[in-house]
Amino acid sequence: MALPVVYSSSIMATKEQIQEVKARINIVDVVSRYVRLRPAGKSFSGLCPFHNEKTPSFFVNPQLGIFKCFGCGEAGDVITFLQKIERISFFEALQKLAKEAGVELTGSFDDKQAKNINKARELLKKVALLYNKLLVKHEVGRQALEYAQKRGLAHNIIRTFLVGYAPKEKHLVQNFAQKLGYTQDVVRLVGLVNDKGWDKFYDRLIFPIFDASGNVVGFSGRVIAKDDYRAKYLNSPESPVFKKRFILYGLYQAKQDILREKLAVIVEGQMDVIASFKAGVKIAVAPLGTGLTTTQLTLLRRYTENVAFAFDNDEAGQKSLYRAVPLALEAGLNVYVIKYPKEFKDVDELVSQNPSLWQNAVVNKQEFFKSQLIRLKDILEYGSYSEFESKLAQVLDILKHASPIKVESVLKMYADALDIPADTLREALENQNKAFVGSLEKENSEKSEDSITPYDYFLGMLLAFPVLATLLLDKIEDFEECFEAAYYKVLSSIRDFVSEIAQLIKSRFGPDISLEKLNEIFSSKFDQEFKLNVLEPLKLDPATMTVILHLGFVFKGKSTTLTPDIIVEFKDVYKRVRILCLSDKVGKLQEKIAVAELKGDEAEATRLAKELQVYLERLKQIS
Repeated sequence: MALPVVYSSSIMATKEQIQEVKARINIVDVVSRYVRLRPAGKSFSGLCPFHNEKTPSFFVNPQLGIFKCFGCGEAGDVITFLQKIERISFFEALQKLAKEAGVELTGSFDDKQAKNINKARELLKKVALLYNKLLVKHEVGRQALEYAQKRGLAHNIIRTFLVGYAPKEKHLVQNFAQKLGYTQDVVRLVGLVNDKGWDKFYDRLIFPIFDASGNVVGFSGRVIAKDDYRAKYLNSPESPVFKKRFILYGLYQAKQDILREKLAVIVEGQMDVIASFKAGVKIAVAPLGTGLTTTQLTLLRRYTENVAFAFDNDEAGQKSLYRAVPLALEAGLNVYVIKYPKEFKDVDELVSQNPSLWQNAVVNKQEFFKSQLIRLKDILEYGSYSEFESKLAQVLDILKHASPIKVESVLKMYADALDIPADTLREALENQNKAFVGSLEKENSEKSEDSITPYDYFLGMLLAFPVLATLLLDKIEDFEECFEAAYYKVLSSIRDFVSEIAQLIKSRFGPDISLEKLNEIFSSKFDQEFKLNVLEPLKLDPATMTVILHLGFVFKGKSTTLTPDIIVEFKDVYKRVRILCLSDKVGKLQEKIAVAELKGDEAEATRLAKELQVYLERLKQIS
């Protein structure tokens, strides 16, 4: 008889039922609802939804049915993924997936972890109601209420956002919780007490923070008095129920309107959200004092595919915009920007003076790349060409995060509007991504399996200008697994021969000889020796030798002189090949670790993890 595994006060499941759920559910399908995944060998990779990162370290293996982030360490199967991403108990995640898989769960028992979380949520909701009551119905909150109303917080706003007041009492919440039967551990668990043992929120206007389901998960408190020199805002610390990267302020209040309007407006702060709501634009949300995360954008995508950014008008706000747009594009969202007069520093100030301006600004939102095109045209007419080039490079750097269809659409629009050939823009875009990709694809578009790889291009540059080998910083051995055996032999031979000859030339002409001059001497004096001493002794088969020599001829056909531009390009290609090679090693190690963990071989997993850390550190240094 199958032994029961307990998960809930109402239902339990057998191990066989859990295995059946995991067998019927494709983990890649579930994770793809929250993370943009791309093939990576036998696995899939993407940006981790559990921490901020720029380089993907999150992997999903469909064969093993597991996920693993090598950045933050989060790992598990499809059930634990859903549990972590939606901040629900193990059983709630299991129940959702069982329903999707058509597996019936039976039995009953108790889930202690879920009960503790439920207690925390209950307490937070009751404290929020207490703060609200003190603001709107108690004498102790009279001055705070007057302040709130002066800031434009009418009764309907206070009610909708459950705004409250934390009075000048050090143990109000603790005593309140004790009377209701909550332990001090629960009070501390959700950050309602500070290090001194006092209530964390003291003489502040309180804005409860809701998750998307309407649970109070924390608070944000604002000072009231002008002469109060404490921090203007104080937020709850992160807790089992409050993770900033999962929360967007105002989403619970706005989600139905977002669904109806098919648009979400992302502003910088909670007062901007409330101000927008006052002006009748009830689709605004904001991150909680941190940069916007991929997880938050993925959460928004449940309600709409369209987001419009309305960050502050200052320099910091604009920097935030250019950091956020690539994340939104990666999340598969259509991106717009909302422009409002520069004399208003933020949405809150704009609404306080002229709500209709904000309403009109939202209606007249601009698609992001169209708004950047307008700016580019202005620069062409009134600015300098260097400024235009810089701005175009910035826009193309963002465009590379968009879908292929979006990329082609924008390139065509820019080509027509700026009178620049689409191929030129496409080449510039590809150079933003990988310097070698554009050149190779253009010359080898008819090829498939035979097309030149990044490693080929790297080797081709070295064959054309062997002195570039003096720039190789890593041990050549690091490339052994990345190159085909014959190519690695050539690479190693080039490095050894050039190092020896370079020392000889420098001993005569001085150690500070330029790379261009070094190449000139090498080409005139040692070119024949290079062929005799590097290529011929390798005894490569004729087909391989033909291909290798062709690589050098193809590249040298573009330029017979080693120029500063070629040196810069080689450094860039060399960096990218190093990253590509190390990334390949990291991917293989990650898969080995996942297998070791699945087998329960902790010693092997630990050994591999240490080896992995070395490569990750090197990747970090290169990047």
